Amino acid sequence: MTIEQTSDQRARVEEFQRKHRIVLLTLLFTDVVGSTRLKQLLGERAALDLTVRHHALLREMLLRFPDAEEIDSAGDSFFMVFAKPSDAVQFALLAQRGLRELARETGQPVFDRIGIHVGEVFVQDRGSERRNLFGIQVDSTARIRSLGKADQILLSRFAFDNARLVLRGLEFPGLGELSWLNHGYYEIKGVEEPLEVCEVGEAGLAALTPPGDSEIAHRFHAADAEPVLGWRPAAGQLVPQTRWKLERPLGQGGFGEVWLAQHETLKQRRVLKFCFKAERARALKREATLFRVLRERFGEHPNIVAIHDVFFNAPPFYLVMDFVDGPSLDRWTGAHATLAETPLEQRLELVAQIADALQAAHDSGIIHRDVKPSNVLIADPTGAAPRAKLVDFGIGKIVNAEALAGVTRLGFTQTMLYTGSGTGTPLYQAPELLRGDPASPASDVYSLCVVLFQVIAGDFKRSVTADWEKAIEDPLLGADIARGLSSDPKERFASAADLAVNLRSLMERRKQAELRAADERERMKRSNFRRKMRRGGEMVVALCLLLFALWSMLREDGAVEIATEPAGAEVWENGKKLGTTPFTQRPVKPGRREYVIRAEGYEELTYIRSLKSREVLSVMLPLTTIKREASIAFAGPGILEKQGTVEVADGKGRWIPLDVGKFALEYGDRVRTREKSRVSIRFSDLSVLRMEELTTLEFSPPKEKSGKSSIEVKQGGVYFLSREKSKELEIRTPIATAALRG
Repeated sequence: MTIEQTSDQRARVEEFQRKHRIVLLTLLFTDVVGSTRLKQLLGERAALDLTVRHHALLREMLLRFPDAEEIDSAGDSFFMVFAKPSDAVQFALLAQRGLRELARETGQPVFDRIGIHVGEVFVQDRGSERRNLFGIQVDSTARIRSLGKADQILLSRFAFDNARLVLRGLEFPGLGELSWLNHGYYEIKGVEEPLEVCEVGEAGLAALTPPGDSEIAHRFHAADAEPVLGWRPAAGQLVPQTRWKLERPLGQGGFGEVWLAQHETLKQRRVLKFCFKAERARALKREATLFRVLRERFGEHPNIVAIHDVFFNAPPFYLVMDFVDGPSLDRWTGAHATLAETPLEQRLELVAQIADALQAAHDSGIIHRDVKPSNVLIADPTGAAPRAKLVDFGIGKIVNAEALAGVTRLGFTQTMLYTGSGTGTPLYQAPELLRGDPASPASDVYSLCVVLFQVIAGDFKRSVTADWEKAIEDPLLGADIARGLSSDPKERFASAADLAVNLRSLMERRKQAELRAADERERMKRSNFRRKMRRGGEMVVALCLLLFALWSMLREDGAVEIATEPAGAEVWENGKKLGTTPFTQRPVKPGRREYVIRAEGYEELTYIRSLKSREVLSVMLPLTTIKREASIAFAGPGILEKQGTVEVADGKGRWIPLDVGKFALEYGDRVRTREKSRVSIRFSDLSVLRMEELTTLEFSPPKEKSGKSSIEVKQGGVYFLSREKSKELEIRTPIATAALRG
């Protein structure tokens, strides 16, 4: 394409834009149903007069709406535009009422069908305040009108919803109770996408029936989203077959709408939760079943919004719930301007109450799976003690089939039991759910700790980022949040109740932390004092040693240091005990020194040495054991256990009792004895002798027999030999032999 062509194309676009404007408008088409039959019945003249009165009535009605305009008229039809959908609906209702009065006056039925739609159109000014409108939305409006019957007002969904909300509670003189209906999707010839067609009219007067299939349109059913057709709520309406009168809408979502209603007889105010999509009705049924499970277990929990009745037999499907006269948690600020200004204790108590509600659900085998601020309502929001109430168990699951025992499931079986991670709000979902793992009570605790973080930070738009700790000043609350947000479900709070206990005991925990900190400070103070004293003492000692060393250098005296192996021996000099080893004596005058070393069980030792001037004598003296007939080293691994008294011969004809429960000969140990190959040990009772080394060997005394016989057992280099007549058991090792005699 050349540059000249591109410029020419741009010029044409700019020229089109100068002549046309794109405007979002509410479009209305109307025409008389059965106009040809009227001409045949009344004749051309009378039918023309009736048409003129019809046109005059509509134009008179149009004057009541300053932001409306007649675009065109042809024969018995009109094309009008309005600034707002609610104005178009008001015009249509007043026009239908006027045409009914005209029919009563003339005796001839002159009824219109009206189509209303909202869309963007091209507007072309024709001068003299006349304009043309172009676009697919104009065609769509005309086709919606063509679906209608006499005395019927059909609308697209956007115009329907807008007008229904704006006109709630308004009264129109001469108009009766309005009925708002949704007839579902229709595929309309010439329109690419299916349109959702709705209707409004006076109950008992307007057509209020769904359009039938025809050559230009037929009903469309989506494979994955079948709408619940028919009645729609509006302010001032009575819910079909009940005395519940709707007051105002409270909210809406993908499932349907939530309305406040009052019972005309009982004067009770309740919340009605409507569902207008067939697949979402299952969530509404699930919510009702879960509440029944909770009520069977705990009755009506003070922190869970109660469900009083359910209607699922025929549309409209809805629940009747408690009305909580207060905002959701994400809109609550108490009696203050912002959430951050609300006392922290009050905010923490609300989170603790949510934890109470979750604990009741978990104890009943129910997981909420969508814990977030908008699903918590606050009762008595500006009072001193506001109350939190958990709502919307619509995506909740039962993880324990036993919980459904004895409870009506409203037609549900396996759909009530948990089989996967499901859906929820990503900001509040636990990491394991994002990975596709199953939900658990721990995942609800994670969601609640995200709410706790936002409540403490004072900002419900704040997400949990890597630096979330900067927003939490209290270290105890920071530790609670960190525990609840752990990526490992096992490291979180064991239950929602544990979190509630921590939050409600914050003041006590702070006091305990302060006491521990004070104790630690006192301990550190004492430790520092002791450290200073110790350093001072060490300096004094060092100074004393230095002074002593200097003093010693100026003297002729020396010193004696005596150590023994083993230590603990007594040191004597000139018949006087000086101390025990290791022993140090200073000052010592130069000259001959004679020391006697004594230790029980060891031979006495005399040490003689001449000490020179200023000499420091340091000596290690090994001690020699007194040799006795029975001197045995006892150590594992081989252990010989005994029964009765064990005595050892001392070599002087006496037997010395050994008060031990077990002893052993280890391979390689020496048995010191004056006899070359044996020591004597006797037992008063030889009923059981046992050797333990890796395995246990048990021995019993041999039976009495004539002649000499022996039993020899080899165990790891140790020989066991028993002689019957002498009742003697010998233990032979490669070093020596010990004879046990009975």
